[in-house]
Amino acid sequence: EKELSLLQEILGSGEGKRIDLVLITGYSGIGKSSIIHEYGKRILEEGGRFISGKFCQLERTIPYNAIISALRDLVRIIVSETIDVGLFGKRLLEQLGTNIKIISDLIPELQQLVYDTPELAALDPMEEKNRFLITLRDFLKFLLSGERPLVMFLDDLQWADLSSFDVITYLVTSKELENLHIIGAYRENSLEGNHPLSSFLNDISSRNQPSGTVRNIQLKTLNEACIHEMVSDTLLLPKEKTLELAQYIFGKTEGNPFFTSKLLLTLHEK
Repeated sequence: EKELSLLQEILGSGEGKRIDLVLITGYSGIGKSSIIHEYGKRILEEGGRFISGKFCQLERTIPYNAIISALRDLVRIIVSETIDVGLFGKRLLEQLGTNIKIISDLIPELQQLVYDTPELAALDPMEEKNRFLITLRDFLKFLLSGERPLVMFLDDLQWADLSSFDVITYLVTSKELENLHIIGAYRENSLEGNHPLSSFLNDISSRNQPSGTVRNIQLKTLNEACIHEMVSDTLLLPKEKTLELAQYIFGKTEGNPFFTSKLLLTLHEK
């Protein structure tokens, strides 16, 4: 509840015309994803949009993997909400012009909105990257043109590729975007040596944001009282009957909620 209230305070403050980046840290199994998805339910209840993507250790060579996954979610939501998809696609084409090909190649769902996408001229690698970043910004600007805030959750940042860090930095420091909140989660125990995420964290923290904030929330393990309540609630028994078991479990798991639930399951199976 404390962390949820803090997220609400950070992302729900001000006029909403801002870009925010919130970084959730903690060890494996501490509940980072659970808390953010719980916050996502609140965003949906308040009329906002919540999308998510997850970086994968085995797909680190695929650029923008989690970001594209989240944007595909967004396009699917918009298609389902839009009455006249043809008109929407026409307006999107007017906004992006021939550069829409860049986005449609990454997000197949856009083909439901824009049918004919002309080929683009080849550029050198740096110009290609800049064109992609500008097009992505304009794409999001078009989708965020209303008053509804968008929360993008990117999980397991410790496995993100360098290109994805460039995109996040570009979006968060953009003066063109509004109503965009990015939440990133990562395992702090995975940052060893010269990890790319460490460089990203140092870089993003040192920048002056045009309109939003960069905040960090570190999740801690649960205390013994919380584990006791969790065990009592799981077994549907009064606390006085579950004290000894809760103390045993807390001693084994040190308050890690994932390990706690797994140990409960193991004990049940045995």
